[in-house]
Amino acid sequence: KAYETGSTRWILMAGILLGLSLNVKINAFFIPILFFIWVILSERNLKWIKAFFSAKWILFPLSAAGTVYLTWPFLWQAPFQNYKMMLKHFIKGIPAQHIQVLLFGNLYTSGVDVPWYYAPAFLGMVTPAILLIFGLVGFASMAGESIRSKNKTSLLVLLWFLVPISRCMMSNVTYSGIRLFFEAVPAFCIMA
Repeated sequence: KAYETGSTRWILMAGILLGLSLNVKINAFFIPILFFIWVILSERNLKWIKAFFSAKWILFPLSAAGTVYLTWPFLWQAPFQNYKMMLKHFIKGIPAQHIQVLLFGNLYTSGVDVPWYYAPAFLGMVTPAILLIFGLVGFASMAGESIRSKNKTSLLVLLWFLVPISRCMMSNVTYSGIRLFFEAVPAFCIMA
């Protein structure tokens, strides 16, 4: 709604909701990235350039950062120092080297030799068979719709699923099952 209307109220609301989401799970950082990719791929004109480079869009990251600050007491004592520490921790990641990861009866070491297909394989193992079948059919159907008819909703759901899965496939620092890419599960259920 913020993108469609350009309304200051909706931009602030989107930022506040992103800030609350970041406090629940840091992976919410990928929501604006996913949205930006979706807008670029789904818009047939260049309207998005004018929309995103309007001065009032600065309110989006400011309201998100403000909400994170107001709702996370850890930041209150030394906001800039603790924000910096949080960002550093997120960018570098948790030192997850040498955590044993079991996949298909084989033990791998996180950060060393976890196979690239860990995320889709693990999702396939923990998903009930009927949901997995319908999800794969839905994935193929939505991919076709996105390519053929530029269906914006199908494209958004596909990106919602693919961005977290791809993020895990590009990193071998994966462990603890599905929790590192759990945000892909609702999109998979929608596809089913």
